[in-house]
Amino acid sequence: MISQLAELETFLKNNPDTTHIDAFIIDLCGSAIGKRLPRSQAESLFTTGTPACAAMQLLDVLGNTADPMGHGFSDGDPDAFVKPIAGMLAPAPWNGPGYAQVLCELRGAGDGQPLWYDPRKILQGVVDRYTELDLRPVVAAELEFYLLQAARSDSGAPVPAASPRSGATETMGRVLSLDKLDEFRGVLSAIEASCAAQVIPTTTMISEYGAGQFEINLAHQDDPVRAADHAALLRRVVQAVART
Repeated sequence: MISQLAELETFLKNNPDTTHIDAFIIDLCGSAIGKRLPRSQAESLFTTGTPACAAMQLLDVLGNTADPMGHGFSDGDPDAFVKPIAGMLAPAPWNGPGYAQVLCELRGAGDGQPLWYDPRKILQGVVDRYTELDLRPVVAAELEFYLLQAARSDSGAPVPAASPRSGATETMGRVLSLDKLDEFRGVLSAIEASCAAQVIPTTTMISEYGAGQFEINLAHQDDPVRAADHAALLRRVVQAVART
């Protein structure tokens, strides 16, 4: 607790304009969900956590709950606590200088332990089995994504983003095209800068096969849980920057 408070104090000292902190977890579908807290609640967040319904990590891809295994309605929808993960407090540049974020985990209100369906806890269990075998997994993630226009076509299909340089919309991909990277340099550079601000270890960036499709790679790590954290954070960065 002391070390996490020290992390918060150091961050606020280095980022004195911070007004809000987004405290979020990653649900089973990979979505970032949580709360936006004012700076006045930051110390409480980093000591006791902030309450949230224990079933929030079991939402479906549309953000709905179907009472899986009796969690959400049948059990009375009890609270758990969203608690920050050490080393995960960082700026959220796409929201402006006053905003920060911290990746958290959902812990039980009684024993304070991660809930059994927490993806990080499940992955840590897999890593522990490798440790028992005296093995050490080294992993790296890559994320492929499409940049799309906000409006869909008349038929409801997604439309690839228009080139900022020519205004044209791709009908087919240009794999490994440096020209395509140059055309979308503005948004790709903003993604890269946000990753740097959050110490997400990106390596290479390429144009992929599909229209509007790109790929960003992350560095190899011997901590699979932290590698998964970085992959989830990269997804949030790409989505947030593209929408701004």
